Amino acid sequence: MPLTNVNNIELFYDSVGVGPSIVFVHGGYGGASSSVLPREDGWVDDLKNSYNVITYDRRSAGRSSYPISDHSIDIFVDDLTALHQKIKITKFFLIGSSSGGPV
Repeated sequence: MPLTNVNNIELFYDSVGVGPSIVFVHGGYGGASSSVLPREDGWVDDLKNSYNVITYDRRSAGRSSYPISDHSIDIFVDDLTALHQKIKITKFFLIGSSSGGPV
């Protein structure tokens, strides 16, 4: 997974596969244990032949930056918006798990 700078933080993301893009927003509120990285990643393999699967670690989660600043849904949305602009995807399906749902 590469790192990219958005909103003055480093976001860790991965983009694999071909076809329409699906962006997954993980749940959890921060810390390495709330990473987007699933314990079993077979679901990515199942989708990558038909979709461009994009996963990322939200700020203060997994391998992204842990800034000492306020966190809010609006900030998470700004980060996601900046990420998809940076990697140049304009249309995508968005799937949020748990606390990733409101994003």
